[in-house]
Amino acid sequence: MNTNLLNIVKRIVAEQGEAVLGDPQRLKPFIKSYAQTVPQDERRAFGRCVEAGAYNALKNAPDAADRLERGNFRILPKFEYKRR
Repeated sequence: MNTNLLNIVKRIVAEQGEAVLGDPQRLKPFIKSYAQTVPQDERRAFGRCVEAGAYNALKNAPDAADRLERGNFRILPKFEYKRR
């Protein structure tokens, strides 16, 4: 993601609150007005992530870094493909 877009999202969250990231209809006008210098494909990709509920999924997910620090994780075995 463009760091410019990330800074714009941080600015929107500072002004409108964190809940705006969970509401695509409310977020779209801010992205259009603030992110005019960001390439359109990046804006669209970000908008689609918001529409798909990525913010809510990440917000509700456990913090992976915290789990790694506590050692509370397991390594899954590598999947091996079998040739037919």
